[in-house]
Amino acid sequence: MNFNLPKSWNDITLYQYLELQEIKKITYNNSVDETLELFSILLNTTPDDPIFDEIEIEEVWSELDKRIWLRDNIQSSPSKIINEFTLKNFNNILLGEFIDLEHYIDSGNVFKIIPILYKKTKVDDWGNTTEEPYIYSFDERWEIFLDVPIPKIIGVINEYLDWRKSFLSNYENLFMKEEDLSIDEENETELTGRARIDAEIETLNNTKKSKWSWESILLGLSNNDVTKFENLFGTSLILVFNTLSAKHVLEI
Repeated sequence: MNFNLPKSWNDITLYQYLELQEIKKITYNNSVDETLELFSILLNTTPDDPIFDEIEIEEVWSELDKRIWLRDNIQSSPSKIINEFTLKNFNNILLGEFIDLEHYIDSGNVFKIIPILYKKTKVDDWGNTTEEPYIYSFDERWEIFLDVPIPKIIGVINEYLDWRKSFLSNYENLFMKEEDLSIDEENETELTGRARIDAEIETLNNTKKSKWSWESILLGLSNNDVTKFENLFGTSLILVFNTLSAKHVLEI
């Protein structure tokens, strides 16, 4: 039987790639079930497709053995343009965009940063390239990128994470380190009674402060005026953190 199977990673969409990653998280009753699940993803169908009634498992294994590239890392470089969307200059990221980017990374949905990083653009009457405002439907944009070949996506993920690491390092004095959120293990046994209680209270307060860090930043920049939040979301991320860094150094 002839199968319309992908010949390389270039034929695998983001949606299929995410489905393949999910297989690794599932415990199957047997290797046959796992193999059929994998094969169905490559065929862009489901394991209960009637086609599998006509296929012998040995034939499936044979087809998979031909696709050794599935075991290889995806080789790619960031695609500056995908369809009608252009990759945003990371140094021009807005505060509101960065907050959402952090949300998806922290929640383990790193691929969902893609609809934030790619924008529609146009050239204005003076020859300047402008990008669409960050008010489009995220879900609709996400659906579009699910059909994009994974090599065009994964390079951007790696590039952004490298930029993010450098950015956070530049402003590390503004971020609470993980060790600041827990009691020092070396001194833990030395703390007893009230000192131990005070240390635990401080840990809880630090954790709360860390949890609400974005709210604290927004409140500080807006002088506790929540009506100004919307304007802050559209402010340059680097400008915001340069301002915060200056206030931190000057202790104001």
